[in-house]
Amino acid sequence: MDPVVAFDKVCFSYTDQEVLHDVSFEVEPGSFIGVVGPNGAGKTTLLKLIPGLLKPGRGAIKVFGNSPRKARPHISYVMQHMDFDEKFPATVDDIVIMGRVGKQKWGPYTAADKKVAQQSLEKVGMSGLGDRPFAQLSGGQRQRALIAQALGMAIGVTSIMKTPGYSQDLMSYLFGSILMVSPTDLGLMFILDIIIITGVVLFYNRILAVCFHEEAARARGVPVGLYTFLILIFTALTTVLLAQVVGIVMVIALLSIPAATVSRFTNRLSTMMISATVLSLVISLGGLVISYGPELPVGATIIELAGVCYLGAILFKK
Repeated sequence: MDPVVAFDKVCFSYTDQEVLHDVSFEVEPGSFIGVVGPNGAGKTTLLKLIPGLLKPGRGAIKVFGNSPRKARPHISYVMQHMDFDEKFPATVDDIVIMGRVGKQKWGPYTAADKKVAQQSLEKVGMSGLGDRPFAQLSGGQRQRALIAQALGMAIGVTSIMKTPGYSQDLMSYLFGSILMVSPTDLGLMFILDIIIITGVVLFYNRILAVCFHEEAARARGVPVGLYTFLILIFTALTTVLLAQVVGIVMVIALLSIPAATVSRFTNRLSTMMISATVLSLVISLGGLVISYGPELPVGATIIELAGVCYLGAILFKK
């Protein structure tokens, strides 16, 4: 039977400093191994080489008879320290089931995955904590500052609209022309929506894992670079297209305020995404209705309504 882990004359260096030199050993199935040494001896480096998070400068590493990269779906890796965004919406259940993210290429988690995750929680005495946020979310001063910025500009433009001699070009840049969207723009937005929705449905599990912690996702065999690139591309395309249609201020506001509002009521990213989308639709339709009679600027009215919803959420969830 092949050893679980086999190092053959492995060397590794950070720049000019060699941390490991000619390391050779084998770990047999059923073994329980501890790595002991002083700070800086290379213990963490050694463990990162096993799942292929680092590549040796020289020598060979085999895990379950394969390269570390191919063996990742069969490796459980717990980092010494996990630095993550404490405001990221993820529950204990989300984090635990991420251990299964490398088992499939796409699609949702299976019933077997969910059962394994629940059993894992029971084994560590945390069966009743699945719905608790992995890190308690704060209000977020940065989030409120951005929202206040968008609201302040929207209210200011509403006042300018009623002032003789205001610049229509400025209004178009800031808030676009939501009532004059061309069939071409509608077609492009529809195609982009289909692509993004399809991508989220198929790859949600991996996107969540990459956004929460890149190194943990990489250790489980997720191609972090590919998913990060796709997220950036979709975000850029969405921003550029919407900026031409609804203006730069509305893009910022509609990407942030609905998500900030629903984040006060849910700790799951999937629920937040769906709820924020629905809230955006309601706010947009509401802004159109409210602005129609008094002939107010539509974009600014929509942002002001979004701000009212957010302030209402703050008061409701004090």
